[in-house]
Amino acid sequence: MENNGKTAKLFLTAGSTNVPTITSSHLSNDIFKLAQLHFHWGNMDKYGSEHTIDGLQFPIELHLVHFNTKYGETMEEALSVAHKSDNLAVLGVLFEITRSDMSILDPLINKLRYIQQEGTKTCVKSLVLKNLLPLDLNTFYSYEGSLTTPKCNEIVTWTVFKKRHSISSGQLDEFRKLISKGKPLVNNYRDIQNLNSRKVDFYSA
Repeated sequence: MENNGKTAKLFLTAGSTNVPTITSSHLSNDIFKLAQLHFHWGNMDKYGSEHTIDGLQFPIELHLVHFNTKYGETMEEALSVAHKSDNLAVLGVLFEITRSDMSILDPLINKLRYIQQEGTKTCVKSLVLKNLLPLDLNTFYSYEGSLTTPKCNEIVTWTVFKKRHSISSGQLDEFRKLISKGKPLVNNYRDIQNLNSRKVDFYSA
């Protein structure tokens, strides 16, 4: 995990085996492989997410970024294929505040202290990825969209789970202790955008 000055970003160790993949009918049954995951958060508990549900914004949002394996064996190869709209599939997890610490997040939260300064890295062990996901994975919104960082390429199929995950205020504050350009790394989210005629599909098992 690293503090790259923009977010807390986790990526798999080079040469990792058994890399998680996802597939689904709403992804045209293509196989997408996990490349990295990162977070967006605010300096207050009432905002920070890059998606809203019924107009409600959340304090932190997790993005699990996957690349389409039909375009290559690495994320770089998949991104190099031009004029496509399905290069990436990103899972979005929204978090809401709970009173008690979520112990299942501890392997991640406890490592944030080691990357407070921009450019620092640490190894995160014993992190169970499914613990970063909400309990209900069958109810979600999906749409064809873009990356939320420049150049905002229109190459992403978004899947945003309706069920929220939980995080305590104390755990969220550990993210806010990260530093970028000598200042607190907060409000690293893109402002909510207009739909611009995009269709948002809702799926429920």
